[in-house]
Amino acid sequence: MTVLENVKSAQQLHDSDSLVTTLLTWPTFLARENRLAEESLEQLRLFELADRADQPATSLPYGGQRRLEIVRALHCGPSSCCWTSRPQA
Repeated sequence: MTVLENVKSAQQLHDSDSLVTTLLTWPTFLARENRLAEESLEQLRLFELADRADQPATSLPYGGQRRLEIVRALHCGPSSCCWTSRPQA
C-alpha cells in the first residue's frame, strides 16, 4: 500500500456504508473519496510526507514510518488513540 492509501484506509474504518449504499449514492461516494484524499494529503503535508504519498509505505525510512503511524492515528480520531503514560503528581 502507498503512504496515501495507508492514511485513507485509517479513515475508512469509520465508514459504515454497504456495497448497496455505495452503488446507490455513487456521486456522493466519489465526492467523499475526493474529500478523504484531500484531508489525507493535508495531514501528510503537516508531517512532511506529502512528497512521498505515491510511494510504498515500506520504502519509507524508519522515522518516516513512525510519522506515518502518527498520521494514521490522528486520522482515526481521538477515540481510537490510547495514551498509556500518566502524569505523575
